[in-house]
Amino acid sequence: MDIETFHDFSDDEISRRILMEDPVRRVVLVSMRAGQKLPEHAANGLVKVYAVSGHVLFVEGDESCDMVPGKLIDLAPGRPHRLEAMQDSRLLVTMIKPSDAAAWSALAPQGRTIDLRQTPRERRHSTIFYAFDRLAVGESFLLVNDHDPRPLHAQMEQLRPGELSWEYEVQGPYEFRIKISRVAISATPHPETVMAGSSH
Repeated sequence: MDIETFHDFSDDEISRRILMEDPVRRVVLVSMRAGQKLPEHAANGLVKVYAVSGHVLFVEGDESCDMVPGKLIDLAPGRPHRLEAMQDSRLLVTMIKPSDAAAWSALAPQGRTIDLRQTPRERRHSTIFYAFDRLAVGESFLLVNDHDPRPLHAQMEQLRPGELSWEYEVQGPYEFRIKISRVAISATPHPETVMAGSSH
């Protein structure tokens, strides 16, 4: 990926393009016009901010830093900070999300058990979709859940039609084990780079 090909500046708002995202991290290219400000906010994960171009004033508490090309800042979770662009500028922001064993297993799912019982409900579907999209034809993983994930099955059949096999190995009442296998590759690649409208 060549980030120099992205020209996302907007006079109306700060632009954010998600370059990469998986269950444990998100990489965002932030483009700011001179004078644009990002009000004080905090992230719930580890954050690294790398200055690609321009000049941004980075303020954390009583301390400030001039973000010029090549400057790298490391932020602990929950630390409030704000930004102000002194010139048209671009920042590369990497956030490490609070994660669990299922998220880490999803990065290389082949042959693994992905136990969702300790994963927040709002992250379960995205974790399984990410894991499935990493599989080659003939590969599989075992999903473990505390209820029958029929809505997930329906969503996968809708968004990945003809690509998967869904086989129950244990079907309740308190534990469900499902072997998910890839049986085909989509002829149309699933988009991975999208514009993001929310802050990091």
